[in-house]
Amino acid sequence: MKELGHLANNFRLGEPSIISNLIVFPVHSSNYLEETPLTLDDSGDGVKIEELSHPTVGSVNIKNLTDFNFFGIEGEELLGALQHRIFVTSFLLPGRSEKVVPVSCV
Repeated sequence: MKELGHLANNFRLGEPSIISNLIVFPVHSSNYLEETPLTLDDSGDGVKIEELSHPTVGSVNIKNLTDFNFFGIEGEELLGALQHRIFVTSFLLPGRSEKVVPVSCV
């Protein structure tokens, strides 16, 4: 089996995002330069969470109004709308885009 230790120099840890009792450290590659994505806590009014035109319990629409990537973290709590929910899966949403994402009631 080929050793992977030589790859360690190609990666570095970014600034952590703290969400309740979860800490996420982004891993950056020297081969790919990208800024740390926004999370709900640091996105301010730049990320909008909306009900669908025909609301369903299991989905919401996320609009990223910023120029930066947004990282939705599995288990992150969404307060408000018709009821409190959590993201069912983690996802990356590019700047100036929107997406319907799966959620679950809490």
